[in-house]
Amino acid sequence: AIIFRDVSLTTSADFCRKQAMQLGSKMRFFSAQLLALLEGDLWKRNATHANEMATLMAEGLSSYLPTLVPVQTNALFLKVPHEIGTCLVEELHCSLWDSETSIVRVMTSFDTEESDVHNFIAAVQSLLKSTASQ
Repeated sequence: AIIFRDVSLTTSADFCRKQAMQLGSKMRFFSAQLLALLEGDLWKRNATHANEMATLMAEGLSSYLPTLVPVQTNALFLKVPHEIGTCLVEELHCSLWDSETSIVRVMTSFDTEESDVHNFIAAVQSLLKSTASQ
């Protein structure tokens, strides 16, 4: 929604979307994707799966790294030793949420598999062991 406080600006409003917001020339392509997502609760199955993978990951990491907030979605916020924060970002493609306190954000998605979760946990364990031995 666009709200205009100055009515004189509304004369060019029809063209603003085309110029600034990349108007889709063939909306049926966008609509087909949305319809597929909404039909048969695909969106819900995808979200549920992503959330389950995040919970599985949190449980697998719980004895190594504390989660800072309860896992209620597909996001994990982990407090990591400062030495491995950068490695996690570079090697395991998570986000350094707060570099000062070494908090990383890990996201799961509809296509995260259990093997991905187990591989991530194993990689974290390996990083922790390698920094502990240094």
